[in-house]
Amino acid sequence: MMTTPDGDPAPVLLTKNDRLPNTTAAALGEVDPSNIVILGGDGAVNGDVEAELANYGEVTRVEGTDRYETSANLAMMFGEDVDTVYLASGADAAYADALTGAARAGSETAPVLLTRPDMVPAATAEALATLNPDNVIVLGGEGAVNDVVYTAVQADDRIAGANRYETAVAISQEHEPDVEIVHIALGRDFPDALAGSALAGTQDVPVLLTKPDQLPSATLAELERLSPERVVILGGTNAVSQDVEDRLNEEYPGWVG
Repeated sequence: MMTTPDGDPAPVLLTKNDRLPNTTAAALGEVDPSNIVILGGDGAVNGDVEAELANYGEVTRVEGTDRYETSANLAMMFGEDVDTVYLASGADAAYADALTGAARAGSETAPVLLTRPDMVPAATAEALATLNPDNVIVLGGEGAVNDVVYTAVQADDRIAGANRYETAVAISQEHEPDVEIVHIALGRDFPDALAGSALAGTQDVPVLLTKPDQLPSATLAELERLSPERVVILGGTNAVSQDVEDRLNEEYPGWVG
């Protein structure tokens, strides 16, 4: 699930570039949507997939010449004079900040814009001017989004840690203890965290990151602080190993499910 600009929950599904996977098709059949929004241009999701999707609902596409313009066009759907905009690096190496930040943004019905690490793309600057936010919050440290960008967008705050795991913890710390659910996703790949952060946003719960075979100490400490009723691991054992699940069950019996 993700939160639309209207505040409505909507599921996020993944597809191959040129073919709709059977599992995605089955999910669409179950959800029975009225509207389907493709994120990205033909290079990301081609016309064959778009034609297949038309069998399930009315299809529109939000795209741009690159990821920065696509994120800007998506953010513009939120309209003018928004309360908060989150800004994250669009670099491949820094995707985790945007994904874990998306859960927080979704819970606030706030858009996420992407930037280059050392300069603000024109599309992002134009979107910021239109959105005219009261607050701009940068996600990630100076290695992800440097101070030149921070100053250029007149940011109000930065949420960051020493690495992606600690940044996810920093984002999570807006939540009070005794949350209902915490989602745990692999910090080295994006698909599970992408779908999970959208769901977490609608639930107003955090997403934390793990290594494939080891829970980072920062993640463990934040789990202890949050004391959730349940921990949901996103992805199979090829993403997050059984060792990690066993450690969670050992440390926090009854949490994992």
